[in-house]
Amino acid sequence: MLLKKFNISIVLNYAILAYIFILPLSRAGINIIGAIVIVLWIIEGNFKEKFSKINKTYIMIFILSIFMLISYLWTKNYNYANFYTFKYLHYFLLSFVVFTSLKKEFVNKAITSFISGIFLSELVSYSIFLRIYHKSGIFPSDPAPFMNHIEYSFYLVIAAIILIDRFFSFKKWNKGKIFSIIFFITISFNLFIINGRTGQFTYIVVLFLIFLVYFKLNWKTLVLSIIFGISGSIFLYKVSPNFHNKVNRTINVFDKKINYCSSEGKRVAMTEIGSRIFLNNLIIGVGIGDPIDTFHEYVKNKYHYGKCSLKYNHLHNQYIQEAAQLGIIGLLLLVTIFYFTFKESKDKRFAFLIIVAILLSFNGDVLLSRQFSIALITFLIAISLKKENNENKYNNNSIK
Repeated sequence: MLLKKFNISIVLNYAILAYIFILPLSRAGINIIGAIVIVLWIIEGNFKEKFSKINKTYIMIFILSIFMLISYLWTKNYNYANFYTFKYLHYFLLSFVVFTSLKKEFVNKAITSFISGIFLSELVSYSIFLRIYHKSGIFPSDPAPFMNHIEYSFYLVIAAIILIDRFFSFKKWNKGKIFSIIFFITISFNLFIINGRTGQFTYIVVLFLIFLVYFKLNWKTLVLSIIFGISGSIFLYKVSPNFHNKVNRTINVFDKKINYCSSEGKRVAMTEIGSRIFLNNLIIGVGIGDPIDTFHEYVKNKYHYGKCSLKYNHLHNQYIQEAAQLGIIGLLLLVTIFYFTFKESKDKRFAFLIIVAILLSFNGDVLLSRQFSIALITFLIAISLKKENNENKYNNNSIK
């Protein structure tokens, strides 16, 4: 009876805002508030209306879910299968909750909530970097405060894209435009004082795309994008020791005999051996629970150079992981989800950069098996489908 005194839909929307705010800050918070959001969504009801909103994006998500469950027929490691599948189903359910119940007037508030959470996370990160605050296990040389540096770099890139979008949404210089550019600069600096190579390289690609995305495609914008991207890359290479070292180490992997026990060498080993697992199980893969067990077998029986990678419980690349466990069918289903997210989005510019960032970041880690990253990715799918496009914001953009 008490719940009836409240407007459940409004309560749910504010709970969604709280969930989005906590994404960069707390594993426990994500779990607790995420559970509250799902409960409120169930209490809200109106399931006929909610399920009538299902589009091609969520149909593909559902089909991939079914195929993951079907793969239990040929998988052996049910513990890993349950871990991966439950995480996928749980966070894509939350995505569907956001998509079906977040009201139009709350969409921009949701994006602002995420930026607010990033702002708080940044304050902690900078305080660690400047040795003002000490957090157990976190060092000033890699101040990713609440998650590993790969995921944190991904979060910072997404925040940078949102701020770019907001910067161009203002026709004239005002407080919003000034805040967006200042915050973008602080996020850019934060991104290059941590060791998140995945986010750093994704950020560089975003620099190249900015003018092409937000202005009419012609030779001038092409030249501007190239100049901006190259000059930005050179500047960051010169001023960021972390980025400088990461670039040099990545290049050196291919200049001499590979050390398969180095960070870069382990990635090469997992990519090579994971690709062989995929090619030997081309259509349906080895099953949702078996890619790591199969990797161990391959290393033990033939590919001994991968022994330094045996400590990992994933293949360090979402595409290789998906292809190994679910074959070409699973890989195509995964990519198709993001194809339809772009096709069905209302703001193509925003969705394009977000999807580019996600797909590029998949090369750096198995983001769909990590809590922070899958929580963000599933939110981004929902918000890309909900966010309205103001055609007057930009000048004759080519991505429509």
